[in-house]
Amino acid sequence: MSHPSIITITLTRFFDIDDDYVLERVSLAAYSSMLIVEDNNVLEDLAKIIYTNIFGTSNIPENALIRDWLRLIIELAHSRHLLNHTIDISKCRSTYNSQPIQFPSDEEIAHLIEQDAFKRNMNLGEFPGGFGGTNFAKYVLESRVLERYNLQAIGNDYKPIYNWFIKSVSELGYPGFNEQCYQYDRYLLSKYGGGRGRKTWAERLGKKYYWILLHRLAGILADHFPREIDSWENETDLPRLQGIDLRDIDPTDLRAFSPELKINTEWYQPIGYDFDIASELDHDEWIALQDFLNLEKIVQITDSRGEKWLHILLNYPLKKVISNEANTKYPYRSLRTIIITTFVPCSDIQNIKRKLSKTTFFANLDVPHDYKLLIAEYPNTIASNQRFETGNISLQYDIPGTKKAQHTLIQLLRGNEWEYDCSQDEYIYNLNVPIPDLVNFNNLKWDGKSSWLDEYKNIQITEITTENGPGVLIKTDYLKNFLHTFSLALVFIGYQEKRLITEHSSSSSIIHELKTVYIFDGQTILNAYTLHQTIR
Repeated sequence: MSHPSIITITLTRFFDIDDDYVLERVSLAAYSSMLIVEDNNVLEDLAKIIYTNIFGTSNIPENALIRDWLRLIIELAHSRHLLNHTIDISKCRSTYNSQPIQFPSDEEIAHLIEQDAFKRNMNLGEFPGGFGGTNFAKYVLESRVLERYNLQAIGNDYKPIYNWFIKSVSELGYPGFNEQCYQYDRYLLSKYGGGRGRKTWAERLGKKYYWILLHRLAGILADHFPREIDSWENETDLPRLQGIDLRDIDPTDLRAFSPELKINTEWYQPIGYDFDIASELDHDEWIALQDFLNLEKIVQITDSRGEKWLHILLNYPLKKVISNEANTKYPYRSLRTIIITTFVPCSDIQNIKRKLSKTTFFANLDVPHDYKLLIAEYPNTIASNQRFETGNISLQYDIPGTKKAQHTLIQLLRGNEWEYDCSQDEYIYNLNVPIPDLVNFNNLKWDGKSSWLDEYKNIQITEITTENGPGVLIKTDYLKNFLHTFSLALVFIGYQEKRLITEHSSSSSIIHELKTVYIFDGQTILNAYTLHQTIR
């Protein structure tokens, strides 16, 4: 950003706007810009203005997302020691001063229910045909907000809340004079449809207002009702962000617009397998062959400059169509290779090897993931810390012989919950990122695409995605230094699978699996476990 000072000017101009939808986006844009630009002078000024106009007053918005974005700007300034003595950070974190909800009775909204606008999906508790509520009520309002709080004080009855939506949306101006807002919504539905197939930007006014009310409700409930803590959850050191479950856009994810960083990737071909060598064998004979790839060789790779890397993730399927017919896709022989990695204490290596030799190891090949973080928030912000504190992101991995195994990566997911960003047409892929300890070991910085760089702009960790699948590489020297510093070893957990895929079946009658575990102690890669398994 060439003119970061415009952030402060823009946000200040929108403080008094009466449209939450706009202030949400402007506040998020300001926070996202501060994460990316890292201009401490602008951040210091912005924090002062937000505190003076919002948190230092009694004029705190009810909207949970607006509260979060503005609070997070001040928290970012606090983490960089930019707040002066006039700013009381506790006022940005405490329970805010919203008024308790006054739930309207059925009689109070009877005249609204009679209008056409409230006879279908604007009535959250009822729906023609007896379906018992809209998708918005069930899968957004209930799952993301109401179920997060102990609402026994109102009898855990959602009907008063549905009534509140109807009364509140009418106060916002819906369905409008002569129901003109409703008529506009009917036009949108007729032209673009109302399901997942509609254009993302074709949002009904009624839906927009309900999203605003949803975000206000989340803030009000957080002020007045105790939060429900799941059995697997932990509490956070600082008061929780109130709207993290409602996030739907990530302005820090600029991968579609960023120039490709020049890393010579034409050399990257982690796996080579010649299907033609066994072309004369029938399918079952080919599947039974123990000609899997050597994982010890796969995990090590040298780039075109002679620099050595190690895979800390690989998901690489290969296939070969076996048919005499032209332009056919089936049947094909499939060889899939998956590698995930974990860190373990060096002191546990021998115990791991001993335990693996006496058991059948059922490897979990999933990588921890998170749906809610902005990419630029990772890994050292309040939002990121709270995802780890609560247990929403857990690095723990179960491997025999140690209780201290941890994943090396997490996956920041992009998908349906981020569908409201209309700035780009192409699908945005998930991003595999190194765990915080790996990033912070040498203060690595995300390049905005898929790599993590040191202070000299040298890539130390990178994700390379090919048409076959993703792989994540780490410089061997960087990894060795990390392992040595923390007395850790790296465990490679490998899974390879051979099968036949036909047009009418995703599986064959026989599947041949190879499960392996290798341990890298910083010097040598040792085989710790091998199991061939044929499934019929």
